[in-house]
Amino acid sequence: MANGTAGNEFAYSPPWNSTTTKFKDDTSRIFTGPRTILTLLSTATACSGEILPIEAPSNHSVYSIDFYGPIVQCQGANSTVIPLINSLLKEYMAAPKSKALQHDSAYFGFVPAVNSTGDLVALSQPRYQEPSNGTNELWMTFQRYVFNETGHRVRTRAWQVCRLYNATYDLRLEWDHGVQSVTGSYTVYEEVGFPRDGPNEVSNMASHAYAAFMWALTDQLVGSFAWFRQENISDTNPSPGAAAQFGSIESPIRQNSVLGSVDLDVFFDFNGIYGLYVSDNETDMSAQRLQDKSLARNRTLAVLIEELSFNMTCSYNATRNVTRWNDVNRYGYIATSLFVPYALANLIAIMAVVLGMMSFLRDGTFPDKTFQDIANAASHPHIVPIICDSRAGFTAAE
Repeated sequence: MANGTAGNEFAYSPPWNSTTTKFKDDTSRIFTGPRTILTLLSTATACSGEILPIEAPSNHSVYSIDFYGPIVQCQGANSTVIPLINSLLKEYMAAPKSKALQHDSAYFGFVPAVNSTGDLVALSQPRYQEPSNGTNELWMTFQRYVFNETGHRVRTRAWQVCRLYNATYDLRLEWDHGVQSVTGSYTVYEEVGFPRDGPNEVSNMASHAYAAFMWALTDQLVGSFAWFRQENISDTNPSPGAAAQFGSIESPIRQNSVLGSVDLDVFFDFNGIYGLYVSDNETDMSAQRLQDKSLARNRTLAVLIEELSFNMTCSYNATRNVTRWNDVNRYGYIATSLFVPYALANLIAIMAVVLGMMSFLRDGTFPDKTFQDIANAASHPHIVPIICDSRAGFTAAE
């Protein structure tokens, strides 16, 4: 993704000038959003809560990889940003939902952008491909539980800003019987800004790819968790077809692993806090909520969002060229087929040793003679008759 030549695989950035030739003189481009494959993979990663399966070189393989990639980290908003978030939240809550108004907000996440008149606006819904004056940031405010001085759990509001950074990844990918394991670390470097290339500027396609990544990630996190109330409805004046009060999740978070965050617990307590029923309101967590929290491991939004960005980056990895060394027995054999020749060879060797021992015990040694001397003497014309007579004598004796 950090490779500028591969930026077109992640970002859809048409040229400013339609008379240019692709990959030749189309150096000035305008960023309009992520490509569909990036959105698809991001959605799948967010829903599963883990790194997507990566094609393995084989069922048993291990390799390491180092590369530059994006990472998103969230920190507390500063004193300048908090009033801006509150102002945009107030504006968002003022918009009615049918005949109901937003009474309380448990979560509100959006991408800050500047409109055509120069005003700050909140992009709180998933975006479609179009030129945008957005940012590589996610602003969010939510209610969370904390313990006060007396040890009681109370609600408090938090404000956070998530930003896009460049990072170096050091990963180890391992497969054992097809089971994937990815471990590693990353080092965070500089913040990456939103591309705003002019018609006469050379576009940095790596910057476009990073912005597409952030766009796809924030599309999984924008929206709101809120409690609505019909202001003109009472017990004595009901309105047909309209609930007196209700909770509403208007965010893609409802369908991904971030839903189980501990920072969203307040919303799921709104039924009891605002009295959905006159009595017997549920105070225990439902089985579904317990499953969501188990998937998220009851962690904060900041931790889950950073993990999601890590998983997304790793999920984009394609198969890497890997050199493998396999231990091969080049002298392969069938054990049973070698039993007879090896047994005969061992038997002959044993017989030679036995004969040598018998000869040594009977005749002793010839320290001043070598085998070559004996062989030469045996072939001498005067020795041959003697040897023949000796053999004849042995035969007669027998």
